[in-house]
Amino acid sequence: MARMPLIYPPIVRRGQGTRIQIYGPPEISTVTGALVAGRKCHLICSTKGLYSENIFFTWTCHGTNSFTNITTSTSKRTVNGTSVTSCQLEIILKTADHGTVCTCQINHVTFRQPVTTEIKLHVLYGPQDPIIMYKISNSGSYHSGTSSLITVPMDSFLELRCSVDSNPVSSVIWMKENEKYTEMSQITAGLNSSKVKMTNFQSEDEGIYWCLVNNSYGWRKASVKVESEGDTWLWIFIVRSISVAAFILILVTLSYLLTAE
Repeated sequence: MARMPLIYPPIVRRGQGTRIQIYGPPEISTVTGALVAGRKCHLICSTKGLYSENIFFTWTCHGTNSFTNITTSTSKRTVNGTSVTSCQLEIILKTADHGTVCTCQINHVTFRQPVTTEIKLHVLYGPQDPIIMYKISNSGSYHSGTSSLITVPMDSFLELRCSVDSNPVSSVIWMKENEKYTEMSQITAGLNSSKVKMTNFQSEDEGIYWCLVNNSYGWRKASVKVESEGDTWLWIFIVRSISVAAFILILVTLSYLLTAE
């Protein structure tokens, strides 16, 4: 019997002679559903052609989930005698796997060499920890604002920047909390990054600044407290003065007690 399904019209002939099968090049396709970090995801690789059984699939990924895995395939015959053979890879992805390339390699005795196809992973994940930076000069460099307190000279420049890594992009909103009135007011917003600028820092600019980030897969927040250097030095002076006064009081008290004895 001779079969030639890849020509038109296809030829199928039966006879008493030797059975002949003509194999054409495989048609390969890949399918991915939504790939979300931390959840079970599936990669599907399929090949279509006129093949007998014993088709082997090998998955290889290079990333935080680096591995090579030979998976079990399933076959289904079509009406024209060809077969569609597929294999499914189950994997739990991480955020760092975004952009990783996975390769599906197919082997069959009729192939001159293994046939491969690639899938570039588009991993979806919520915002990671926001990063707050600041600078006190318009032309200066940024400094880490991860500490809980930033002191700023009066009448100076201050810029706060909040950035985040996420996919898809996150909305980044700056909010200010007034310590005296415990009020929250929105200042500015952006996508994956947002800045707050003060060109002439004053006492009313003091407070706790919150960076709120969110996308459809989660949300995060970070904060930093901003004070003027004048207030800081005033508190230092007050604390030192109280300490000195307390020390003098202790000395006077001890002297009085010794004299009384």
